[in-house]
Amino acid sequence: MNRRAWSAFVVLSILWGVPYLLIKLAVGEIGSADVAWCDVALGAAVLVPLAAIRGEIGGLSERWRPIAALAVLQLALPSLLIAISERWIRSSLAGTLAATIPLLVVPLAPLFGVREPLDARRAAGLLVGFAGVVVLLGFDAPKNFDEWTGVGCMLLAALAYAASPLIIERHLQAGQQQDLGSAAASLVLAAMLLSPAAIWAMPSHWPSLTALTALVGLGAISTGLGLALYFFLIREAGAARAAVVTYFKPAVAAVLGALVLHEPFPMSSMLGLLMILLGSWLATQRPSRGSKTASQSSQAHSTSEGAIHAHKS
Repeated sequence: MNRRAWSAFVVLSILWGVPYLLIKLAVGEIGSADVAWCDVALGAAVLVPLAAIRGEIGGLSERWRPIAALAVLQLALPSLLIAISERWIRSSLAGTLAATIPLLVVPLAPLFGVREPLDARRAAGLLVGFAGVVVLLGFDAPKNFDEWTGVGCMLLAALAYAASPLIIERHLQAGQQQDLGSAAASLVLAAMLLSPAAIWAMPSHWPSLTALTALVGLGAISTGLGLALYFFLIREAGAARAAVVTYFKPAVAAVLGALVLHEPFPMSSMLGLLMILLGSWLATQRPSRGSKTASQSSQAHSTSEGAIHAHKS
């Protein structure tokens, strides 16, 4: 990658690692539905004009199925679930659990008609990754029902993130969804879907400046500008290399949670995170003798996986 691509990669790793911190700062004063709505609505406010300037708004009606899938599975549903989960669990734990997304794609793929050979390396990756989850939740176990609920919501969000590229692949050829127009339309649709819940949960008083700043940073910067930067990185370095940013987001989330919020991050959590990241990397390696379907799935996964607004993971 050239210098511009490396710079974009570093900035994007930070932009997509910080949302877990921002969500934690916001949900203490603002309802989860409102946090999720601000995330996608402010992201849309940034991305729609950028997509219009680039001339990527036209022809969206022909892609309504993948746009709807993105809106529900990569934006509205996980944004809401992550905001709910962080009412009860640490931002660092939420970010670490988001690292399981690449792992979940592998067992889900056959359910969506995507067949990929499960060689020894990928099988080992699954075992190591899920063992990391056991280490993480075994040694640093949630202490009550609320915390377990938060863990469950975060894992459901990861499951939604993992399913979306597989659904998209059934409606688009790999690579066709790599444009700002589809992402912008998905953000608008996600905001519309979340609007009723956001209106119902609207706070009765103005939140603090800290919470409002966190919302602006979450939606306008991490989601809106982050997605724009992601597509720039795709053009500079390719989708597969751009998607590697996924592996850095949990580490950024853990470091920020420990430094800014003074959240505990014991050695067991660090070990679990490293095992999950190693397992995810091994499990998502393209099989050496993969078919055309496997190759397309890998490319679709790389593209859609990156579109997670950090949080998205």
